Formats: sequence, C-alpha cells, structure tokens
Amino acid sequence: MALHPTLLLVGGSTELKRFISLFHEAGFSIVTAERIGEALATTKKMRIQGIVFIIPVYWEPITRFIEQVRTIKGYAEDQVPIFYLGKLIEGEDQRILQRYGVKTVTLGPVPDSELARYIINQIRF
Repeated sequence: MALHPTLLLVGGSTELKRFISLFHEAGFSIVTAERIGEALATTKKMRIQGIVFIIPVYWEPITRFIEQVRTIKGYAEDQVPIFYLGKLIEGEDQRILQRYGVKTVTLGPVPDSELARYIINQIRF
C-alpha cells in the first residue's frame, strides 16, 4: 500500500513535466503513462486516487477508457476523479466528457500551480 496518495498522469512526457513536481510537493506519488492502454493497465495493477489527462491529442479514446476503468472495483465516479487539462476544449467535447464525469479545464492564463491546486483539492484519500 502506498504511503502517499497516488495520481496517474496521462500524456506526453514534455507536458507531464510541467505538473509532476507540483504534485510531488503536495505529497502525491506520481505514476505516468503516455498511452491509454498503459493507463488502463496501471489502474488494474494499483490503487490510484486521481487520474489526470494532460493535453491529450484526441479526447475520444478517453471516453472508452472511462467506460472500462469505471468497471474496476474502487474506481466509481464518486471514488476516483478524472481530470482533462486541454489546450482547447470545444463545447461539444466538453459536454461529452463532463457527461462521463470528467472535470475539464482549459489551459490558458491560469498558472500551472493553480491548476494543480484545483486538482489536489478534488482528491479524496
């Protein structure tokens, strides 16, 4: 069992680097995955307290991921929050993701530290 709550960050390594140290400083253990398949395998192997997609190229595979991960014991919507941090989130994309229980945030003028704080405040452990 992990001593610290664990976040799964999903995305390209360059984008993930922006947030890893911020979550470490808040006391989180970090697991990363570049692809959806890796992320799903990770959720099956270990207990994750939150999942954060950081600037994914396409959002559609995320809905399939959510459908699969929500069938795993302990990963119900009220147990493990899922976040989507995107550069541009179209209105329809946002509506669909939110229907799946994903908390969507558009990157922009908000500093990374504030985005990390928002995510940290949403995690229950």
